[in-house]
Amino acid sequence: MKLALIGPLPPLRGGISSYNLNLLNELLEQGHDVLPISYDVLYPAFLFPGSNQYDDNADPVVDSYPILNAWKPNTWLTAIKLIRSFGAERLIVQHWHPFFAPCLRFIARWAGVKPRVVIAHNVLPHEHAAIGRTLNPGLYRQADRVIVGANDQLSVLQKIAPRTTGVVQPHPVYSHFFAGREDCEPLTRYVEARKTLGIGEETPYFVHLGLVREYKGVDVLLRAVAQVERELQLDVIGEFYDDISSYQELQRELGHGERVRLDNRYLSDDEMALRCEAADAVVLPYRHATQSGIAMIALAAGAPVIATATGALSEIIREGENGCLAEPGDTESLVVALKRFLNSGLETWRRKRNVIAEQAADIYSWSALAANVLEDG
Repeated sequence: MKLALIGPLPPLRGGISSYNLNLLNELLEQGHDVLPISYDVLYPAFLFPGSNQYDDNADPVVDSYPILNAWKPNTWLTAIKLIRSFGAERLIVQHWHPFFAPCLRFIARWAGVKPRVVIAHNVLPHEHAAIGRTLNPGLYRQADRVIVGANDQLSVLQKIAPRTTGVVQPHPVYSHFFAGREDCEPLTRYVEARKTLGIGEETPYFVHLGLVREYKGVDVLLRAVAQVERELQLDVIGEFYDDISSYQELQRELGHGERVRLDNRYLSDDEMALRCEAADAVVLPYRHATQSGIAMIALAAGAPVIATATGALSEIIREGENGCLAEPGDTESLVVALKRFLNSGLETWRRKRNVIAEQAADIYSWSALAANVLEDG
């Protein structure tokens, strides 16, 4: 089948870029003829809060077309021309922020392709939801089906675009972070990763990885760790889109000392994999969430996830099996979850790592996502 796929691809950074690349590779492996249309840049410089929109170590995807610009309509017309000349039989669109809705709505309306599938990573944005309620429904109404990552997202979709057909498909695991090491069991990789990082066998090691923004609840995590009396190490590593000084001040007020480290930088794929492999748990105390690519990297590594019961996390994380759950925005609840995890015994969780990785790969596969994308009706 001839498929037109619109979404960011490397060297553009970010979770949507990784997601889109994995879906592209799955569709190609299945033998489909895919036209990948990416963006030359995602945001104007004055709107982008980070340091760099590109991964300088990533190569452009072969045979992709990085031509789109969300605020330049002439590039929308170029994309439409490409799609029509390609003879696409299905249009697949990645959407996560209302900034892109007018561009994608225009292309979906005028590309002359049906069916049209929108993968809505955030039915409404994490911030500025009012703008999303204004702009996003127009895109969703152009779709023959909208794929969302969790049941609560389906409820939101039905409220803002009630005539739209929506289906739930959880975020697949990011096993590509561990490419070339598949023959080595997750538990073995755990031991090796801790040696590489110099982490003692008896030290509980927790990580929070990825962009730091207010909704991700790092402040809640810092307060919770201060109430856990057992010795542990927490690393918060990622690019801070919030002012890091407020977190540093909180860290000082709580008296964490060296047990908590705040590291403001972008993580390469290799280090993201290494940290997940070494962690006793990846901690995601989000105030609200849709889905989480970080959780799917962690599970692929066999690392348990301590998360809040919001969005897809409440459906993916099973208490006592692949992690622990707390209430969103509730410091005391997170303290209880951290203690519950530790009281279960690190050795108990370590023995589960192989099973956690195997089950996640079986349940949350890219082939399942591709089947949903290609389904009719």
